[in-house]
Amino acid sequence: NVGLFSIAIQFTTAIVSQILYTFVPIIVAILSYFFLKEKLTKNRIVGLTIATVGIGFLIHQSITREQVLTFGTPFGNILTLCAVFSWAFYLVISKKLTNTYTPTTISFASFLVTTLILLSAVPFEYAIRPLLINKITIVGIGSVFALAIFNSALMFFLIQIAVKRTTAFTASFFQYLGPFSTAIVAIPVLGERPTVALVIGGLLIIFGVFYATSYQ
Repeated sequence: NVGLFSIAIQFTTAIVSQILYTFVPIIVAILSYFFLKEKLTKNRIVGLTIATVGIGFLIHQSITREQVLTFGTPFGNILTLCAVFSWAFYLVISKKLTNTYTPTTISFASFLVTTLILLSAVPFEYAIRPLLINKITIVGIGSVFALAIFNSALMFFLIQIAVKRTTAFTASFFQYLGPFSTAIVAIPVLGERPTVALVIGGLLIIFGVFYATSYQ
């Protein structure tokens, strides 16, 4: 999830990426049916259909329109969806692991494996995009450490505690806040441009997820 998202975000917008991540609860609900033996209700099936239409609409807009600052690129959006499925699998599988291991152990193992996988990819990225020492700044170094400590390690650890104390399904609900909190920052800071089409696609996904997971 971390590796795929890090690549995908270079080719899509922050707002669209978080709208796509709201799809996580529905994927978790479906996976929980197979792995955790939880019920797959009619509401979840209907919600999945509505949200899938919304995702298809956003990807179609990124293909047919030249509005990269609004919809991103098809490559970035599809890669983000791969990250979304990866994250959903993580939530479900880690729920099963919490019966045996502590959140600290699971988080450590997860970050260790992720580190090894991403380190193996460094030579390929360096060949494509060499590191320019003169481009490194104090602000950049501080940002990397902030991302590593607060937006990665702490976030995953807290989510792992939530998974252990509730369910993978419940822990995935925080994705609802993603598009709105991201838009507050991305519009003034990154210059991203929300449009009517983006709002329509986003609302379809969010409504579909809400109907599938919370309506009753």
